[in-house]
Amino acid sequence: MKKRFVLILILVFIVSFASNVYASSSKRLAGENRYDTSASIAQDGWEQSDYAILAYGGNYPDALSAAPLAKKYDAPILLTSGNNLPAVTKETLISLQVKNVFIIGGTGVIPSSIDSELKSMKISVTRIAGQDRYETAIKVAQQLPSPTEIFVVTGEDYPDALSIAPIAALKHEPIILVPKNYMPDSVKAYLSANSINKTYVVGDSDIIDDNVFNQFPGSERIIGVDKYVRNINVNIKFDDLFNSKDICIATGEGFADALTGAAYAAKKGIPIVLVNNYPPPFTRLYTIINLNMADAINGIPYIFGGTGVVTDKAVAYLYTLPSEDQANKPSAPTNLVATAISSSEITIQWDPVSDADYYYVYLRDDREFISACNDEGSKIQYKWVPRYSFNLYQIDANTTWHFKVTAVKNGVESDYSNVSSATTFSSDPVAPITEDTVIHGPLKLIADDAKHTYLGTLTTNKFDTESVFNEFGIYGSEFSSKSIYNEFGTFGSEFSIYSPFNEFTSKPPLIIDADGNVVGRLSVNEFVIGAVSPYTIFDTLTNLGF
Repeated sequence: MKKRFVLILILVFIVSFASNVYASSSKRLAGENRYDTSASIAQDGWEQSDYAILAYGGNYPDALSAAPLAKKYDAPILLTSGNNLPAVTKETLISLQVKNVFIIGGTGVIPSSIDSELKSMKISVTRIAGQDRYETAIKVAQQLPSPTEIFVVTGEDYPDALSIAPIAALKHEPIILVPKNYMPDSVKAYLSANSINKTYVVGDSDIIDDNVFNQFPGSERIIGVDKYVRNINVNIKFDDLFNSKDICIATGEGFADALTGAAYAAKKGIPIVLVNNYPPPFTRLYTIINLNMADAINGIPYIFGGTGVVTDKAVAYLYTLPSEDQANKPSAPTNLVATAISSSEITIQWDPVSDADYYYVYLRDDREFISACNDEGSKIQYKWVPRYSFNLYQIDANTTWHFKVTAVKNGVESDYSNVSSATTFSSDPVAPITEDTVIHGPLKLIADDAKHTYLGTLTTNKFDTESVFNEFGIYGSEFSSKSIYNEFGTFGSEFSIYSPFNEFTSKPPLIIDADGNVVGRLSVNEFVIGAVSPYTIFDTLTNLGF
């Protein structure tokens, strides 16, 4: 009842005062990159600290559970990468007079050379690591006092863990990671070893299956149609933990700044609010109460990251509500067309609205329409889409989906477009790569982007200028923008949906034969139809005598 009463008060205050602007000051903690930003956050939050947490800055899984450990030792979270500490991280450790560092993750992500470098700085090192992200989270949990409550989030994405991190830290309770549809043995063992009577699970059954949810004692879900709504629902649920109206603001489109900011937020006793370039109305309903109320002491927003990460415009939105003036409503999108392009993928396109900032996509199968979005191939139900097409992936074969779209301008949403439907194919026959496939000429590699960018040939002749195996050629050099081996490029980064090294993508490069037929995809994602691993393609072709 208490939380319901809080929500009612929020709506009453907004109706009374949201038309006025009482902007509080703000503080931006940022640097040139994520390592600089983590250092800026640490130096603002701590003048001195005996302890620090060191996490890998290149990916999120191992460090998602680190905030409660940071709170226990009153420690900042800093980032590292490569074989040596970034200069700014090293300088921050020295500036804060850190004597002890917890490294989160194994040597596969943070090499042992980092341990040696820290020890040479007279810093004691404790490495916390498991066989995978789930066991690593358990190893972190074991550093905390035996809990009676735990927080459970998916280990397959980062926003829910970032939302709950300051709260778990304030409650001195661990964050446990799980996959969607099974319970890891390490988690089972931890549950057996502790007397837990309450479990907060963030996300519905589309994120963590009921068969996993039901194995936790006293389990209760905190849900929302997307990561931004779940973020606010988490903060409302534990509103009584926060000691001021200040908030921390971080992008929901990347993990690094909120990861390091979680320890800062916990130290200040305030929540993290996740945003994109156009914070949704539900987020703004929450932030306006904290930041912009008449006749009240308003909170201060602490912004993690530069304006390229969290724009000034996005922050300004948090002080206001979307206009309800119908004269400002943009036109509805027109000529929406849905088209099935495989047994598991449907694409939709529509005519753009000239003054739209972005679009919302709504979809349904045999149920009600839900707001949904998947412009990067992930299975997120709701997301703003800053382009004029949208793909839905990983659908069951021979399944019909219905779509409609709205346009949004300055936070005002248009009427719905027409509804369009499509049914996925029954199957996707893909011929395997054989001697017959390659005998007519070299296979070509084509990006599955809007331009179908040419990425070279799959000839094993390493002197061929167009071969992806020519490390000095435009398509094989690790420094070329068109190379799949450029780990920072669009087609080589493990975080890019167009890269063969992204283990979650459904849009890796296409392998095309001399007749123009798609014969497979180059991908480490074994669930992609026709996937051929980039790690074995050279041997495969060599064995075929090509």
